[in-house]
Amino acid sequence: MKIDLHMHTTASDGEYSPTEVVKMVKEKGLEIFAITDHDTTSGVDEALEEANRQGLRLIPGIEFSAKDNEAKKVHILGYNLDYRNPDFIAIYKSYTDDRNRRNNEFIQKFNELGINITLEDVKKYAKNVNIRKPEFAKALLEKGYIADEEEAYTKYLNQEPFKSIKREKGEMSPKEVIETIKRFGGTAVLAHPYTLELEEENLIRKIEEFISYGLEGMECFHSRQTKEQMEEYEKIANSYNLIITVGSDFHGPNVHPNIEIGTGKNNNIVDARVKNIEKIIG
Repeated sequence: MKIDLHMHTTASDGEYSPTEVVKMVKEKGLEIFAITDHDTTSGVDEALEEANRQGLRLIPGIEFSAKDNEAKKVHILGYNLDYRNPDFIAIYKSYTDDRNRRNNEFIQKFNELGINITLEDVKKYAKNVNIRKPEFAKALLEKGYIADEEEAYTKYLNQEPFKSIKREKGEMSPKEVIETIKRFGGTAVLAHPYTLELEEENLIRKIEEFISYGLEGMECFHSRQTKEQMEEYEKIANSYNLIITVGSDFHGPNVHPNIEIGTGKNNNIVDARVKNIEKIIG
């Protein structure tokens, strides 16, 4: 079975439209795939329409970011959830709206200080998703307003008036993300475990914690994980009888070079050993 359950479109930080991605999936000969844009399902319906035309099986998905006190970067994939539910849309939209409000206030304050910077200047460093302070620092450096990125914090971002501009909602915790996915009928899968940057003992403890919230799977096979990492994650997933998935995390050649739909980086996911996948693909 040719399968890839992790890819992005222009609905978040991918280079290609949902329609274009589906056509590429067809060219690659995949049978089943998922669109998993960051914090949004706004591209799913367009992809579904094209998938139906192409005779392909599309799994509706989303990739949520979560904030954890121990793990560095936690992303959780949600599959087959009720993505058209207005309550679900309101949840992810409230977080994107809150980020946009904070970022627009930053731009306004910079302009008031005579610093000519626009949201478009900042967006190109964030690939149009999850704009944070580091992206502002990069834009300021490019414009010549600072000597290095550290100066963005000491001179501006960690000083008033910027210091008082807060995100009202913050990021969801892993518990909140997993419970949200479950609440809307979806299956929660931990994306690319390597980004947690935890040693094996701590990683296992963290996965046990996530399982207690309702996590059902791990993306053991991923383009940017080493062979050794993938084997380690597979072993952990098997010990808890979790769903084992595979994902290229395709964005396009300018975002993540050398990563291809269905095959990953240098064909490193073509032999992925998926398991218990029926819960996702039906």
